[in-house]
Amino acid sequence: MVPDAKLELIEPRAIEVGRAKFAAKHPELASEIESWDSGKFLEKLRLATDGKLTRAALVLFGRRKAVIPSSGHRPDNLGAQGRNG
Repeated sequence: MVPDAKLELIEPRAIEVGRAKFAAKHPELASEIESWDSGKFLEKLRLATDGKLTRAALVLFGRRKAVIPSSGHRPDNLGAQGRNG
């Protein structure tokens, strides 16, 4: 889990595409999927727990600023380690 990551970092269009692909793969859940908000959808995919996002959620569905910091440096809050670490 990424401690400070919130749903505001998730791209709504990415969620739409993800829902459509998930519904295509699981047509028996299609009507249920429509009722899920973004947080519930990510929890069902095991990409969030209790409102906390995983790194995978940010990579797959995150806005650009969630993955690529504006400073150009690697984001420490994603747990990135250097070559020697």
